[in-house]
Amino acid sequence: MRNKNELSRMIAVIAAACLSGSAAEAGVVWSDDFTGSTPGNAPQRNFVIPTGNDWSIGGGEGITQTVASVGGSNAYSGLDSNTSVSSSSSVSFARFGAFDTSLPEHSTFTVAFDFRVDSFVASSNVSTFRVTVQDQYNNGANRARAMTVGLGYANIDGVAGNELFLMADARDDALSSASTISPLGSTAIGWNGTSFAPDFNLGQYASGDASSNDTNDEFYRFTLTFTDGSRTVAGTATRLSTGATVDFTRTLAGLETDPGFSFKGGSLAGSAPIDAFQIVLPQSGVGQMYVDNIAMETSVPEPAMLGIFGLSALGLMSRRKRWSGTRPINH
Repeated sequence: MRNKNELSRMIAVIAAACLSGSAAEAGVVWSDDFTGSTPGNAPQRNFVIPTGNDWSIGGGEGITQTVASVGGSNAYSGLDSNTSVSSSSSVSFARFGAFDTSLPEHSTFTVAFDFRVDSFVASSNVSTFRVTVQDQYNNGANRARAMTVGLGYANIDGVAGNELFLMADARDDALSSASTISPLGSTAIGWNGTSFAPDFNLGQYASGDASSNDTNDEFYRFTLTFTDGSRTVAGTATRLSTGATVDFTRTLAGLETDPGFSFKGGSLAGSAPIDAFQIVLPQSGVGQMYVDNIAMETSVPEPAMLGIFGLSALGLMSRRKRWSGTRPINH
């Protein structure tokens, strides 16, 4: 290789071939940026089916789950003002028809979304605001595999620190009905055991001041990539206002003999397994959260491309309603 410019040109040619479809096939399974929903009303999305609402919206005293305008764009808004009530909004993969990650054309499945918390306080660290991608693989026994992204607090460097966390968990109860999940220092996004990556330090947890516990009132974009039959999830987290990014992997904990994630769609009448994308408001916790730009896509990259692009290719799948190019734009 004579110089860096020649290397750059070669990489650009390979990337163009990949995006042209010769190296990979990709398809949107489901997406929602909430532009089709009305602020003040519950989320409403008709993607595959001609009628009805894709979203199932929970309720309860002190719970408000609607669409709100945030920075001039619509987003899911979840407000919890009651420490004894939990609730959730979910989209069942039964809406996705023939979607099945055991099929070669669907075997790699990426979920992307923007996540923001403006306030949060709880009686313990196990009640958190979070998003869960759930594979409920044995509905009769209520067994579930899930990847969970949330805001919580844990002992980080000797103090109760706020953290964005990711947990991959397999267990014998349905995560869809669980109101609590416990973040750990080892699950904190951007924490290397000594310090946080730039823009991922969310400060010390303040038990008496909900507004002090937040994501700096900003959105973080997550991309999570699942491979059918794998126990490991790979992805990225990016603070949209600055572009600061960290990569991560998580491997399923619990039920160690479990073969790994496998997602399916189904009939509209409902069929097991009940796989779902869920936004959860916790019991014994109060606060305000937002979620936006949800995108679920499948791709089948050629093996040679995997070694070249790795996680960097995930950015191509994101819905960048608020963030374009390399220049940070405030949300």
